[in-house]
Amino acid sequence: DHRRRPFHYLTRRNLRRQLCRQDLNRHGCIVGGQGISRQVLITPHLRILTFPDYTFSRNHDAFPGF
Repeated sequence: DHRRRPFHYLTRRNLRRQLCRQDLNRHGCIVGGQGISRQVLITPHLRILTFPDYTFSRNHDAFPGF
């Protein structure tokens, strides 16, 4: 049951619509919120990477690839 999942699935189209309102820098951005256990890292090219139970710093120092 998708209602039981701890995080939200976003379709790519909805994700693009959401991202166009956000300021994307070269590091990408994080979407998610309180109560969502899986953080989602969005790169500037809309590549979607998920990291369960991880807290990101704003500058993504842990991810030199970005």
